[in-house]
Amino acid sequence: MRMSAVALLVVVGSAVPLVFAGDERKSDLAARCEAVTWAEPAGDHLPPELRAIAKELTARGPEAINEIEEALPRSVNLRRTAPDALYHWPSDRTRGLLLAQLRDPDEKAAHHAAWALGLVGGAEVVPPLLAAASRQDSLVVEQALFALQGLGATNKAWELIASAASSDKSYIRRRAFAALEHFDREDRLDAAIALAAEAALSDADARVKEAAARTERILRSRK
Repeated sequence: MRMSAVALLVVVGSAVPLVFAGDERKSDLAARCEAVTWAEPAGDHLPPELRAIAKELTARGPEAINEIEEALPRSVNLRRTAPDALYHWPSDRTRGLLLAQLRDPDEKAAHHAAWALGLVGGAEVVPPLLAAASRQDSLVVEQALFALQGLGATNKAWELIASAASSDKSYIRRRAFAALEHFDREDRLDAAIALAAEAALSDADARVKEAAARTERILRSRK
């Protein structure tokens, strides 16, 4: 008696969950990602297994976008991982996927989307980045500042930068002053200099003081 392909898989045991679409078999991307226990190693924001999946998707090129989009709602680990592939293919479609993910309730997924949007670019991503950073999520704030700096949009982010400069997280304050280096709005330049000068004198973190002092020197050169 001949066994069907499905029965054979049950007998042998499949290491990777499979889904069937007609006669086509493919690995279930969402299930593969969800099978990974989240633990960030030193020097990377993705676990090794998810880093390998990100590289695999990137190597496939834009043809992987369909599978990514279909699987995103079913895997928080994929939403944390997908930006590392999607940013390689700047387009309206990938920008739209990342903008949707910027509103993800999972802070790591939103944080990684903010980072990728800074690389994908587009003037339309600036307002959503500013809105996402207002959620008071420290991870999103950090990457929104980074993205806005990379997009040359720090002049639109004065309120965000000023707020981040007083964060209780030292790494957020450092990122705020790194972004402020690129600020050149004449109507806020004196306020920006004063903000940097105060932190350079009084911040409790030595690295923040150093960043603020550098920013103060740069801003004063624009007077």
